[in-house]
Amino acid sequence: MMLQRSIEDSVFKIYTSQGTGSGFYLSEHDVIVTNHHVVAGSRRVCLEGRDRNRHPAQVILTDPQADLAFLSPENGWRGASAKLSNGKAVQAHDVVYVLGYPFGMPFTVTEGIVSSARQFLDGQFLIQTDAAVNPGNSGGPLVNELGEVVGVTVAKFTEADNVGFAIPVQTLRDTLEDLKHNPDRRFAIKCTGCGKLIFEKTEYCPHCGNALDKTWFEEVPLTFLASSVEQSLQESGVDPVLTRGGFEFWEYYRGETLIRIFVTETYYLTATAPICELPRENLEPLYVHLLSEKSPWHCGIFQNHIYMSYRMHVTALTSSRSKEVLQHLADFPLASENMRLRLEEQFGALPSAFSLSSSRQ
Repeated sequence: MMLQRSIEDSVFKIYTSQGTGSGFYLSEHDVIVTNHHVVAGSRRVCLEGRDRNRHPAQVILTDPQADLAFLSPENGWRGASAKLSNGKAVQAHDVVYVLGYPFGMPFTVTEGIVSSARQFLDGQFLIQTDAAVNPGNSGGPLVNELGEVVGVTVAKFTEADNVGFAIPVQTLRDTLEDLKHNPDRRFAIKCTGCGKLIFEKTEYCPHCGNALDKTWFEEVPLTFLASSVEQSLQESGVDPVLTRGGFEFWEYYRGETLIRIFVTETYYLTATAPICELPRENLEPLYVHLLSEKSPWHCGIFQNHIYMSYRMHVTALTSSRSKEVLQHLADFPLASENMRLRLEEQFGALPSAFSLSSSRQ
């Protein structure tokens, strides 16, 4: 079956400071639906669609018991909407599709059948399917052959093959009703006891006295390294939330150039950019130019790609050179983009397969 483009365009990759997941947009409620565990510890996250554009969103409601969460897109953003199924509940042997971004990879669609329409697990009934559900798929839609959402994917067993689960659409509908009690779209937790919304951090539900996990109200603190990198990004005019690609990993575009910042296993803070591909001829002048590039930047070639990079041991962030290192990080994206333009215009280098234009094709 060919799924409609609108349902595919309604699915997003969700980035937090801790990892990635999936979600989908419902225009009727103007929210992105995902799992609670995907955004736990975050108040503001990054959304990325198939077009690679990124948008910020606020976490406005989480339901730890149902493992659901709703995000409110910022800046008045609206997009293609998924459609919830209004028909009969799914049955065993129904064909279903898992949509999302497994392992943080590009968008995928996986086909399977419903193994059990009511599998009791962790205190609730879930849809079980043999479609591949991997980390990163969590929060994405499970859809039927009409392209309608019948469930919200949740990865329960990461080591199991052909065993995936989804929260039934009726559970999602019930939780969507709670948005009526949050007109200001403030951050709220749904009590696991009485189901009322709680807007302030507390040990016990003010409505029923149920004990609450205090971590539900807390943001996961950034590491010292992450705070330092994001400070550098912010000072260079970049919203750090929109660059997050997981734990201590950042990825974004400066012009056409893909910028990645990460920490290697040997504890080197590294910024790297695949700026362009080697030209087919007249390589010697280009090599001379690359070898003449002055510190702190370094140029190299790997699989016909020309890379520009900067690296420094993480201990430099706590040394007298910390300001210098952070300034180099802030300067690196523009230096990489300028190098790309120079190599393409003066030496005939070819556009990178990692460029923004190529990523959107």
